[in-house]
Amino acid sequence: MFGSLTGVTLIFGTLAVLATRGGSFGFALVLLGMYAVWLIIGLRAQQRTAIRLTVSLAGLDVAWIFGRHFTPWRRARRIRILHSRWDPRRARRIDIVVEGDRPLHLFDRLSEWGKLVDQLRRIHPELIED
Repeated sequence: MFGSLTGVTLIFGTLAVLATRGGSFGFALVLLGMYAVWLIIGLRAQQRTAIRLTVSLAGLDVAWIFGRHFTPWRRARRIRILHSRWDPRRARRIDIVVEGDRPLHLFDRLSEWGKLVDQLRRIHPELIED
């Protein structure tokens, strides 16, 4: 993530500097605006996508690329397990709906994914929606 952010920043920055040196200030502003839009969209997409998740009886300890957050179970309203269209037995994504916050999206790219699904089913079966 940080490598691609650095690379794209260098590309947009270099193009904006070259446009400015060439006298095209309008084009430089358009480039910087495009970079800002790309950055905002990318950060919003990463904001609620977990990198590391620890499930306990107290709650969810989630680590993102930009920090950590603990969500107690009393704030969780629903756990939606979304299955693959082609293999209905395989869970592809889990959405945990949290009171007063956006849903937490967990994707099957997390290690020990099957264990996570089983653990969530055991800890709070009343919140599970398949």
